Amino acid sequence: AWLALLLPPFAWMGARIGAMRARIMRANAELVNALGTIQDMATHDSLTGLHNRASMTDALEHAVSRARRAGESLAILFIDLDGFKHINDEYGYMQGDSVLQEVAVLLERVCRRGDSVARLGGDEFVMLLGDTSPGDALMVFERVRTLIAERAWRGVPNGVRLTASIGDAPMP
Repeated sequence: AWLALLLPPFAWMGARIGAMRARIMRANAELVNALGTIQDMATHDSLTGLHNRASMTDALEHAVSRARRAGESLAILFIDLDGFKHINDEYGYMQGDSVLQEVAVLLERVCRRGDSVARLGGDEFVMLLGDTSPGDALMVFERVRTLIAERAWRGVPNGVRLTASIGDAPMP
């Protein structure tokens, strides 16, 4: 008889504990997602999705250390879009943002596995080419410059062309 009286409260408490456990698990999942979002926002450019300056600085430090230990070489390409201000001024910031997004996709396509691309800000990008020879770096250099110059940018009249000034810093 006592057992029949005690079972309903224990069942009710068990159900409440189960519901609390489910809420805690949902809250934990939300926190994990929020942490991932915060981490992504801290390391990636919000417009292009590329790594940002802080993330590239960390990647560069690691790449230099790894290259020195392994006796490998790497190259850094600094890319500045020439004529980009004209696009922003003439066609508006939305069109300029679209061009920056297209440039980001183009640079990611040129990268090999293990290379990194970052947008430093404005119209400045950096490519970190790991374990690469000077000849390979020069090929990437020329390919990027050619692709940017030959590209017809979405929403920008065909007469408007971008070019890129690219500086490189090979590291033996």
